Amino acid sequence: MLLLLLACEPTTTADKGYVTLNGWIYEDPFITEQSQTMTGGSVEVLDAIGEPLTVDGEQLSDGIQPFDGFPGYWRWWAIPDEPYFLRIDGGDGYHPALWGGWGPPDNGFLQGLMFGFEAEDTDPWFETIAEATGLNVDMSGTVVHLWGHFDETYCSTLGDTEPQSDLECPTVRDIEVRGGPEYSVNAVIGFSVDPEEGVLTLDNEGSVRYFYAFGMLPDWPVDLKVTRGEEQVIQTYGPAAGDIIAAWYFQGP
Repeated sequence: MLLLLLACEPTTTADKGYVTLNGWIYEDPFITEQSQTMTGGSVEVLDAIGEPLTVDGEQLSDGIQPFDGFPGYWRWWAIPDEPYFLRIDGGDGYHPALWGGWGPPDNGFLQGLMFGFEAEDTDPWFETIAEATGLNVDMSGTVVHLWGHFDETYCSTLGDTEPQSDLECPTVRDIEVRGGPEYSVNAVIGFSVDPEEGVLTLDNEGSVRYFYAFGMLPDWPVDLKVTRGEEQVIQTYGPAAGDIIAAWYFQGP
Protein backbone atom coordinates (compact mmCIF):
# COMPACT_ATOMS: atom_id res chain seq x y z
CA MET A 1 0.00 0.00 0.00
CA LEU A 2 0.98 3.64 -0.31
CA LEU A 3 1.03 5.45 2.98
CA LEU A 4 -0.45 8.93 3.06
CA LEU A 5 -0.47 9.84 6.74
CA LEU A 6 -3.68 11.47 7.94
CA ALA A 7 -4.78 13.17 11.12
CA CYS A 8 -8.55 12.88 11.36
CA GLU A 9 -10.68 15.91 12.12
CA PRO A 10 -13.63 15.84 14.52
CA THR A 11 -16.14 16.77 11.79
CA THR A 12 -16.98 14.47 8.90
CA THR A 13 -18.68 14.44 5.53
CA ALA A 14 -18.66 10.64 5.37
CA ASP A 15 -22.46 10.56 5.66
CA LYS A 16 -22.50 12.24 2.23
CA GLY A 17 -20.45 9.39 0.76
CA TYR A 18 -17.10 11.17 0.74
CA VAL A 19 -14.50 12.67 3.08
CA THR A 20 -12.63 15.96 2.81
CA LEU A 21 -8.81 15.90 2.87
CA ASN A 22 -6.35 18.78 3.17
CA GLY A 23 -2.60 19.25 2.89
CA TRP A 24 0.34 21.24 1.58
CA ILE A 25 1.61 20.40 -1.90
CA TYR A 26 5.14 21.38 -2.92
CA GLU A 27 6.69 22.05 -6.31
CA ASP A 28 9.14 19.14 -6.30
CA PRO A 29 10.49 16.32 -4.07
CA PHE A 30 13.67 18.17 -3.11
CA ILE A 31 11.99 19.79 -0.12
CA THR A 32 13.97 22.18 2.08
CA GLU A 33 13.13 25.18 4.24
CA GLN A 34 13.31 27.30 1.09
CA SER A 35 10.97 25.07 -0.94
CA GLN A 36 7.97 26.64 -2.61
CA THR A 37 4.45 25.27 -2.40
CA MET A 38 2.50 24.64 -5.60
CA THR A 39 0.20 27.62 -6.00
CA GLY A 40 -0.96 27.02 -9.57
CA GLY A 41 -1.87 24.12 -11.81
CA SER A 42 -4.42 21.46 -10.93
CA VAL A 43 -5.09 18.49 -8.66
CA GLU A 44 -7.31 15.89 -10.32
CA VAL A 45 -9.14 13.39 -8.08
CA LEU A 46 -9.42 9.96 -9.74
CA ASP A 47 -10.83 6.56 -8.86
CA ALA A 48 -9.03 3.21 -8.87
CA ILE A 49 -9.08 2.93 -12.69
CA GLY A 50 -8.04 6.52 -13.37
CA GLU A 51 -11.49 7.96 -14.05
CA PRO A 52 -12.88 11.09 -12.32
CA LEU A 53 -14.07 10.19 -8.82
CA THR A 54 -17.85 10.03 -8.49
CA VAL A 55 -20.33 9.58 -5.61
CA ASP A 56 -23.82 8.31 -6.50
CA GLY A 57 -23.16 9.15 -10.13
CA GLU A 58 -22.05 12.72 -9.38
CA GLN A 59 -18.49 13.68 -10.20
CA LEU A 60 -16.55 15.26 -7.35
CA SER A 61 -14.71 18.46 -8.23
CA ASP A 62 -10.97 18.67 -8.68
CA GLY A 63 -8.79 19.84 -5.80
CA ILE A 64 -9.03 23.47 -4.73
CA GLN A 65 -7.02 25.95 -2.68
CA PRO A 66 -9.67 26.94 -0.12
CA PHE A 67 -7.86 29.82 1.61
CA ASP A 68 -6.50 32.88 -0.20
CA GLY A 69 -4.03 33.52 2.60
CA PHE A 70 -2.47 30.05 2.38
CA PRO A 71 -1.32 29.46 -1.22
CA GLY A 72 -0.21 25.89 -1.82
CA TYR A 73 -2.63 24.51 0.79
CA TRP A 74 -4.98 22.20 -1.13
CA ARG A 75 -8.27 20.42 -0.45
CA TRP A 76 -9.59 17.33 -2.21
CA TRP A 77 -12.01 14.49 -1.65
CA ALA A 78 -12.03 10.71 -1.36
CA ILE A 79 -14.47 7.89 -0.67
CA PRO A 80 -14.01 6.22 2.72
CA ASP A 81 -12.18 2.89 2.63
CA GLU A 82 -11.65 3.00 -1.13
CA PRO A 83 -8.50 3.64 -3.19
CA TYR A 84 -8.10 6.93 -5.03
CA PHE A 85 -5.47 8.77 -7.02
CA LEU A 86 -4.36 12.37 -7.32
CA ARG A 87 -2.81 13.73 -10.49
CA ILE A 88 -0.84 16.78 -9.35
CA ASP A 89 0.10 18.99 -12.29
CA GLY A 90 1.80 22.34 -11.74
CA GLY A 91 1.20 23.35 -15.38
CA ASP A 92 3.92 24.59 -17.73
CA GLY A 93 7.34 23.47 -16.58
CA TYR A 94 6.01 20.47 -14.65
CA HIS A 95 5.53 16.76 -15.17
CA PRO A 96 2.23 15.44 -13.72
CA ALA A 97 2.72 13.41 -10.53
CA LEU A 98 0.34 10.47 -10.04
CA TRP A 99 -0.14 9.66 -6.34
CA GLY A 100 -2.10 6.77 -4.85
CA GLY A 101 -3.93 6.80 -1.53
CA TRP A 102 -6.70 5.19 0.48
CA GLY A 103 -9.76 7.09 1.67
CA PRO A 104 -9.85 7.37 5.50
CA PRO A 105 -13.10 6.99 7.47
CA ASP A 106 -13.28 10.71 8.35
CA ASN A 107 -12.10 14.10 7.17
CA GLY A 108 -8.38 14.54 7.64
CA PHE A 109 -5.19 16.55 7.22
CA LEU A 110 -2.29 15.05 5.30
CA GLN A 111 0.79 14.91 7.52
CA GLY A 112 3.08 13.45 4.82
CA LEU A 113 4.65 15.69 2.15
CA MET A 114 3.17 15.65 -1.34
CA PHE A 115 4.59 17.35 -4.40
CA GLY A 116 4.59 17.71 -8.14
CA PHE A 117 7.61 17.21 -10.39
CA GLU A 118 9.07 20.51 -11.55
CA ALA A 119 11.02 19.87 -14.76
CA GLU A 120 13.84 22.23 -13.78
CA ASP A 121 14.85 19.86 -10.96
CA THR A 122 13.47 16.52 -12.13
CA ASP A 123 14.91 16.45 -15.66
CA PRO A 124 18.58 16.88 -14.64
CA TRP A 125 18.25 14.16 -12.02
CA PHE A 126 16.69 11.74 -14.53
CA GLU A 127 19.44 12.64 -17.02
CA THR A 128 22.01 11.75 -14.36
CA ILE A 129 20.36 8.35 -13.89
CA ALA A 130 20.31 7.82 -17.67
CA GLU A 131 24.04 8.56 -17.92
CA ALA A 132 24.86 6.25 -15.00
CA THR A 133 22.80 3.33 -16.34
CA GLY A 134 22.91 3.75 -20.10
CA LEU A 135 19.12 3.85 -20.27
CA ASN A 136 17.19 6.11 -22.62
CA VAL A 137 14.98 8.24 -20.35
CA ASP A 138 12.45 10.04 -22.54
CA MET A 139 11.26 13.29 -20.93
CA SER A 140 9.14 14.43 -23.88
CA GLY A 141 5.87 13.66 -22.11
CA THR A 142 4.86 10.71 -24.31
CA VAL A 143 5.65 7.85 -21.89
CA VAL A 144 5.30 7.10 -18.16
CA HIS A 145 8.01 6.91 -15.51
CA LEU A 146 7.95 5.73 -11.87
CA TRP A 147 9.86 7.22 -8.95
CA GLY A 148 9.48 5.29 -5.70
CA HIS A 149 10.63 5.73 -2.13
CA PHE A 150 10.34 3.33 0.77
CA ASP A 151 8.88 4.74 3.97
CA GLU A 152 11.54 5.34 6.62
CA THR A 153 9.86 3.27 9.31
CA TYR A 154 9.47 0.44 6.80
CA CYS A 155 13.24 0.33 6.30
CA SER A 156 14.26 0.94 9.91
CA THR A 157 15.72 -2.09 11.65
CA LEU A 158 14.60 -0.66 14.99
CA GLY A 159 11.13 0.50 13.97
CA ASP A 160 11.99 4.08 14.98
CA THR A 161 10.67 7.19 13.28
CA GLU A 162 14.14 7.90 11.88
CA PRO A 163 15.88 5.14 9.89
CA GLN A 164 18.87 3.46 11.49
CA SER A 165 20.09 1.71 8.35
CA ASP A 166 18.95 0.50 4.95
CA LEU A 167 19.58 -3.14 5.76
CA GLU A 168 15.87 -3.98 5.90
CA CYS A 169 14.88 -2.15 2.71
CA PRO A 170 14.05 -4.35 -0.30
CA THR A 171 16.58 -4.83 -3.08
CA VAL A 172 15.87 -4.23 -6.77
CA ARG A 173 15.32 -7.98 -7.07
CA ASP A 174 12.34 -7.61 -4.73
CA ILE A 175 10.73 -4.90 -6.88
CA GLU A 176 8.83 -5.63 -10.08
CA VAL A 177 7.19 -3.11 -12.41
CA ARG A 178 4.94 -4.34 -15.23
CA GLY A 179 2.90 -2.49 -17.80
CA GLY A 180 1.96 -2.03 -21.44
CA PRO A 181 -0.15 -4.19 -23.75
CA GLU A 182 2.12 -7.19 -23.22
CA TYR A 183 2.27 -6.64 -19.43
CA SER A 184 6.03 -6.68 -19.84
CA VAL A 185 8.60 -6.29 -17.07
CA ASN A 186 10.47 -2.98 -16.87
CA ALA A 187 14.00 -2.62 -15.56
CA VAL A 188 14.12 -1.28 -11.99
CA ILE A 189 16.94 1.06 -10.94
CA GLY A 190 17.70 1.39 -7.23
CA PHE A 191 19.68 3.79 -5.05
CA SER A 192 20.83 3.19 -1.49
CA VAL A 193 21.48 6.03 0.95
CA ASP A 194 24.61 6.38 3.05
CA PRO A 195 23.27 6.60 6.64
CA GLU A 196 25.95 9.12 7.69
CA GLU A 197 26.58 11.24 4.59
CA GLY A 198 23.12 10.97 3.02
CA VAL A 199 24.72 10.32 -0.39
CA LEU A 200 22.75 8.31 -2.95
CA THR A 201 24.58 5.42 -4.61
CA LEU A 202 23.43 3.30 -7.54
CA ASP A 203 22.88 -0.15 -6.05
CA ASN A 204 21.87 -3.29 -7.94
CA GLU A 205 22.67 -5.71 -5.13
CA GLY A 206 21.91 -4.26 -1.72
CA SER A 207 18.86 -2.72 -0.11
CA VAL A 208 17.61 0.50 -1.70
CA ARG A 209 15.69 3.53 -0.49
CA TYR A 210 14.76 5.01 -3.89
CA PHE A 211 13.75 3.09 -7.00
CA TYR A 212 12.84 3.97 -10.59
CA ALA A 213 11.36 2.48 -13.73
CA PHE A 214 11.24 4.31 -17.06
CA GLY A 215 9.43 4.32 -20.37
CA MET A 216 6.12 2.57 -19.68
CA LEU A 217 3.40 3.05 -22.26
CA PRO A 218 0.54 5.36 -21.22
CA ASP A 219 -3.12 4.35 -20.93
CA TRP A 220 -2.21 0.84 -19.77
CA PRO A 221 -2.25 -0.28 -16.12
CA VAL A 222 1.11 -0.28 -14.37
CA ASP A 223 1.62 -2.73 -11.52
CA LEU A 224 4.24 -2.18 -8.82
CA LYS A 225 4.93 -5.37 -6.85
CA VAL A 226 7.21 -5.57 -3.82
CA THR A 227 8.06 -8.95 -2.28
CA ARG A 228 9.56 -9.65 1.13
CA GLY A 229 9.97 -13.31 1.95
CA GLU A 230 6.67 -15.03 1.23
CA GLU A 231 4.65 -11.80 1.39
CA GLN A 232 4.03 -9.33 -1.40
CA VAL A 233 1.96 -6.26 -2.12
CA ILE A 234 0.81 -4.95 -5.51
CA GLN A 235 -0.21 -1.36 -6.26
CA THR A 236 -1.90 -0.72 -9.63
CA TYR A 237 -1.86 2.67 -11.35
CA GLY A 238 -3.70 4.02 -14.37
CA PRO A 239 -1.23 6.58 -15.78
CA ALA A 240 -1.62 8.94 -18.72
CA ALA A 241 1.10 10.14 -21.09
CA GLY A 242 3.71 12.22 -19.30
CA ASP A 243 2.82 11.05 -15.78
CA ILE A 244 5.53 10.30 -13.26
CA ILE A 245 4.11 7.77 -10.82
CA ALA A 246 4.97 9.00 -7.32
CA ALA A 247 5.32 5.72 -5.40
CA TRP A 248 6.57 7.52 -2.29
CA TYR A 249 6.05 6.54 1.36
CA PHE A 250 5.65 2.95 0.19
CA GLN A 251 4.86 0.44 2.94
CA GLY A 252 4.28 -3.29 2.99
CA PRO A 253 4.36 -6.16 2.85
